[in-house]
Amino acid sequence: MSLDVSPDVSRDGLRNRVETVIEVIRPAIQADDGDIVLHAVDEVTGEVSVELTGACVTCPASDQTLKAGIERILKDRVDGVTVVHNVGAAAAGDDLCAHGHTSLHHAWSGRRSDERIPRRGAGGGAAGAP
Repeated sequence: MSLDVSPDVSRDGLRNRVETVIEVIRPAIQADDGDIVLHAVDEVTGEVSVELTGACVTCPASDQTLKAGIERILKDRVDGVTVVHNVGAAAAGDDLCAHGHTSLHHAWSGRRSDERIPRRGAGGGAAGAP
């Protein structure tokens, strides 16, 4: 009689395994004032939908974090994960201003997306500005 002590990954379910890995990587994201929320896991296709929140919403490196960090780690550690999508506000088509900020960011900061933000420098203007 053979006793198999290897974990039965099919019993755990893809979503549970993804949740476990996200809990492991979450502190690294939170260290930069961001966070990650798991929205959906398609057990058939292996597609994972997450939302990057906090500082990740306006961070220019969030796509890199998603693909080279989160997606790579999930694919390496969870059999069956094929792709990770960000379904957050910026990813869902929220218009970005010229500085890459979402309308939510501007609502929070009290500035319109077309409003010029003065640079710091001598005399309150931009360095070299007339």
